[in-house]
Amino acid sequence: MKSKLIGNLFDKHNFRPNKKLGQIFLVDENILKKLIDYLNIKSSDYILEIGAGFGSLTKHLIRKAKRVFAVEKDKRLCNMIYEYLGECPDNLEIIHGDILKFNIKKIYKIYSEKIRVIGNLPYYITSPIISYLIENKDYMDSIQLTVQKEVADRILAKPSTKDYSFLTLLVQFHLEALKLFNISKSCFFPPPEVDSTVLRFEIPRVPKFKVYDKNLFFKIVDAGFSQRRKTFLNALTNKYILKKSKEELLNLLKSLGINPSERAEELAIEEFVRITNSILP
Repeated sequence: MKSKLIGNLFDKHNFRPNKKLGQIFLVDENILKKLIDYLNIKSSDYILEIGAGFGSLTKHLIRKAKRVFAVEKDKRLCNMIYEYLGECPDNLEIIHGDILKFNIKKIYKIYSEKIRVIGNLPYYITSPIISYLIENKDYMDSIQLTVQKEVADRILAKPSTKDYSFLTLLVQFHLEALKLFNISKSCFFPPPEVDSTVLRFEIPRVPKFKVYDKNLFFKIVDAGFSQRRKTFLNALTNKYILKKSKEELLNLLKSLGINPSERAEELAIEEFVRITNSILP
């Protein structure tokens, strides 16, 4: 579905998408404009774009935002962005590098403004990027991501469903996720094998859940989901992260009103929180 302009640009630079980098490009102009409409950019906004590609979304961002930091890992594409845009706008900074190594805290300190994030995430590295964003959420105003539909289903999953996972609880613990709309695979070049979903993540100003030890909380969650075919009691016992006997864990779960024979995927996040907070430091 690539346009003649994009085709000519790729041909001129002898560019072919790199499968190892998960390169697919959103080229449907209607969807690009829809993404911008949902983002509702203000003239005072600072935008971090993850995976700028050749600039198809960047061109819309620079028209509305005060400043855009476009991060792109492929140097070939960095060299193509200005050519595609046909200009060198003062409010655009193209950064060749890995988003996972990008110092967003430094940007926040320079401008004293929280950053709004938008990106079309490569499928193979979606989870690490989401973890990176969570780690840096204090410097962000909001996050809007296009992800593989199956990943979106995992993020939005409910207990007792096959998609309910560690990723579900990781996002649920830190953020508020909302589905905006789906994007057909035909809107990308080259077309992927699956459709995508656009998600908005709101960042709560106060913690959604209070646990005295976040590391312990996620160790417990990981223990349950890394052995999801086992009962939660057996998963905790096998991992032995709580340094308690099976009998002690059995009594603990019963005291909290949690059925020891349930699996991790059947427990709501509030139950994981209660278990964590019941373990004395």
